[in-house]
Amino acid sequence: MELNLLYDTNIFIYHFKNYSEVSSYFEPHFLLSNNIYISVITRIELLSYSEISTEEENFINNLLQYFSIIRLSFELENKTIELRKKFKLKTPDAIIAASAILNKATLLTRNTDDFQKVETLKIVNPFS
Repeated sequence: MELNLLYDTNIFIYHFKNYSEVSSYFEPHFLLSNNIYISVITRIELLSYSEISTEEENFINNLLQYFSIIRLSFELENKTIELRKKFKLKTPDAIIAASAILNKATLLTRNTDDFQKVETLKIVNPFS
């Protein structure tokens, strides 16, 4: 059965730091056999670090080729507005949550506290 997963930015950080809890989520076979997404916010967060080297930037860009990037759309903007109003989420978190909800994806994150109040959002924490 194919999974629909949207990775939060922190999952990439744990991967870059070689945490075993997330390693299976980055195996090429896993990435290619499932529907794996990221929000445009995650791409921005990963690539906008001011001290990123060219080598690191190339590595991240190559890795992101395995992911479907969910870009902003009118529907996503409206869902983000709804979630921010209702749950008082920070804008990046609201965009990530809205992206997962609209794509019927489960959010893969360690920051469950940031998202748990959104009752329509499915969440998986690989650390628990």
